Amino acid sequence: WNLVFKGVPSLATIIIEELTKLPSFLKRVLDFNDAFIEILENQSILQVVIGGNVLGQKVDLVIKTRLIPDAMDESGTTLFEEFDSVMFGDVEIPIPDRWTKSRILKVSYLDHALLIIRSGENGEPRVLRRAEI
Repeated sequence: WNLVFKGVPSLATIIIEELTKLPSFLKRVLDFNDAFIEILENQSILQVVIGGNVLGQKVDLVIKTRLIPDAMDESGTTLFEEFDSVMFGDVEIPIPDRWTKSRILKVSYLDHALLIIRSGENGEPRVLRRAEI
């Protein structure tokens, strides 16, 4: 899935925004150029993959969260998202305790091409478009 519109920034979008602000001299050594979202393992894992290069070698930064259905929601549209890990290539990056939060996600629209998820107290939307594989 490709992120088309985001409301209030999430951890992943904050990281993406900061990586795009790297000084030009650093971009010769470390460059991030593409991001997409994968939903894996029977829709229980969400990972944001930020494609990058370090000294010309492809290295991805992967931010992984777990998706847990809310058993109290009979419609099946409410999920809890729990932050899981950050990987840079094969190396797991230690994460601060304040990042190990969870949040509620509410699927408000889904079809073969579009997914709208709302999060936060005010229901800030995130619009994702299915990527061509």
